Amino acid sequence: MLDPTRVTRADVLVVESTYGNRKHDDIEPELREDAGEIEAARAGRLPMLITQADLSGDCHTHSEWSDGNYSIEDMAEACRRRGYAYAAMRRAEARARAAGAERLGLHVFGGNVGARALYRRLGLEETDVMMAKWL
Repeated sequence: MLDPTRVTRADVLVVESTYGNRKHDDIEPELREDAGEIEAARAGRLPMLITQADLSGDCHTHSEWSDGNYSIEDMAEACRRRGYAYAAMRRAEARARAAGAERLGLHVFGGNVGARALYRRLGLEETDVMMAKWL
């Protein structure tokens, strides 16, 4: 429910535009901050917001290995369906090359079989072994 103590002028303008004459661009909720967005909408100068199509990956996720709800395999498959891993790795490679790097390294847990297989398909080689002892 709308909190009347937090209604901005942009919220009112959106309601007016829904039921009245439209003389401006729609103002997305993310832009409604009483910071000139009404004037920008009237002038057709609202900034573009990112969309799902602009995303190339998730930089931080939680699996059931920590406090998340899904397995690494389920998460990797969801990312593959969205093209995330490929796009994120290719972007990282391009940035590393542009910075003059000759090698790009990742840390992948040994038990993360799905990720290791995915990275091998993307051309990465396993180069190091990390050992640990559970206490």
